[in-house]
Amino acid sequence: MIGDSGAGGTSGFGNGSSNGDNGVSQYIASYSDGPVAAKVDITDYAATGTSNRTRISASYDLGVAKISMGNSRGGVGAAAKNDQTVWGVSLPMGAMTIGVGGVSRTTAGTVTGVTNVGKVSSTGLSLKYAMSKSTTIEMSTASTTGTMPAATSLKRLTEVYLKKAF
Repeated sequence: MIGDSGAGGTSGFGNGSSNGDNGVSQYIASYSDGPVAAKVDITDYAATGTSNRTRISASYDLGVAKISMGNSRGGVGAAAKNDQTVWGVSLPMGAMTIGVGGVSRTTAGTVTGVTNVGKVSSTGLSLKYAMSKSTTIEMSTASTTGTMPAATSLKRLTEVYLKKAF
């Protein structure tokens, strides 16, 4: 897929590209065959003062578990850095699915309006139990370590909720 926004239109590409005057182009290639899936996404922000963003992701379904990884670099102001790596493993067991995953983010300069320099890592665990086709009970917990800005100093989060689809 190739997308482009020109003068006077909107693109919906995100990261500052809602105004079509930005001259944003996006190139996406994806592959999926059997248990393997991969995707590359390159966003060219042209003259917006934003560095180009490259995202790469891949997954492999082993049958008993699905393993996924991804990486994103760029997409911020020229003097900033926002590199992210994510990974996850999902284990379906009948009505229950167990997931474990993590993310590592290295930033420098002002990213999404917050001045932050450092590295943040987070790991999490999730449990999902399907009570029916439309009702699930879900629990997740995650903890974070590293340099975090004061506005987002949450180090641990645990949630339990009932989800109903209509």
